[in-house]
Amino acid sequence: QNRHKQEQNNHENIDIEILEGLTSNLFVIYNDGTLRTAPKEDVLNGYARTCILSLLADDNTTTREQFGIAKVELKAPLLEDAKMGLWSEV
Repeated sequence: QNRHKQEQNNHENIDIEILEGLTSNLFVIYNDGTLRTAPKEDVLNGYARTCILSLLADDNTTTREQFGIAKVELKAPLLEDAKMGLWSEV
């Protein structure tokens, strides 16, 4: 029982990265306007993902403003961030 509790405590300190779904890409817009998605090394860098990232490139401010995106980070969104209210499902 103590070992189970220790394992449970160890899991509570791990940040869970959300990379992608089985048939989907994941893009999260944080409350501060930061869009985060996993780096291409961690996911399949397919056509749809490439198109979305090119639409959100720094030189395309119109598209970014339309969606309220201040910056793009190629870093996986964290489940813990959602628990803390930094982003939420819409």
